[in-house]
Amino acid sequence: MAGAIPAGAIVAVALVGLGGGWLGADAWRDRHAINEACAGLVPAGEVLELSPAGGTISGRVAEEGTVELGAGLPQDCEIFSTKAGELVNNDSGERWFFTGQVAIEPNDWEYEADDSVEDVLGQNRYGGPPYADEPLGGGMAGVVSPSRVMVRLPCAGGTYQGKPVTTVIGNAGLPPKVIESRVDDRLWEEHCLLASEPTVIDGEQERPWAGLASFFGEPAKSVRTDSIDDDAAAVRAGTAGFDDHGNTFWATSVCGGRPAVHTMTLSYPYAKANVRAYAPVFRSYVTALAVRRHCARLELPGPEAYAKASASAAS
Repeated sequence: MAGAIPAGAIVAVALVGLGGGWLGADAWRDRHAINEACAGLVPAGEVLELSPAGGTISGRVAEEGTVELGAGLPQDCEIFSTKAGELVNNDSGERWFFTGQVAIEPNDWEYEADDSVEDVLGQNRYGGPPYADEPLGGGMAGVVSPSRVMVRLPCAGGTYQGKPVTTVIGNAGLPPKVIESRVDDRLWEEHCLLASEPTVIDGEQERPWAGLASFFGEPAKSVRTDSIDDDAAAVRAGTAGFDDHGNTFWATSVCGGRPAVHTMTLSYPYAKANVRAYAPVFRSYVTALAVRRHCARLELPGPEAYAKASASAAS
């Protein structure tokens, strides 16, 4: 894979669809716009079958949002349609309806402990109902939801622009439209959310939650427990503790020979409650996962971490 990504390795980047069946009158124009924006890496015909693909189709006319593999990775393409603008029905002028992305590992991506909470609670920026990613299945490491698909394909021994590559990543998505999802030991992330019904607390409507997450392999090397501080350091292997800025406990292990990070993040007002009561919850989560994933060298938060959390809650 020296200097280029084989097209066959990333064809899965756009295997996503929500039905539809509309095809523009000028099919060549629309297909050409998609091929130009995405460098021919996505099947233009299937993109045109997505329900928001009506009217005039165009790619982003900018330095970003158009795939140029020779310019380095990751790269992504964005596709727009006039029908998508009509469906949004607002004054923002937004017409985006499809994104395709190709990336490799190692990379400089960061992973946040509570990253999936808004989607599961139905608080994502598109206002859609709650959803959770499902394992793609079929013997492939990937996830799928009503609005996206992401796969990771092994590329052992490969190189790109003179640098080693272990994994090729394909990602495709649409604006979101399952709370329960299956587990799959091939996945690089797992999430579990414990949430109450919305309730009024101190005069404000809140939905308290406790989020549990695990990251494996390359993603485990760049997990941050504080989603606010962009300069927060990633969790180090072989450590465990509590981050009072992110209200997050973390543990580490080695699963199948790969590093792993496990986290538990508490929202307000859970973070102000008796946090020691969450110790057995986190311990049970990590140990059960360790059995299933064949993990060893577990490092769990000790009493000092929960004492720190209690002191933080009292302040």
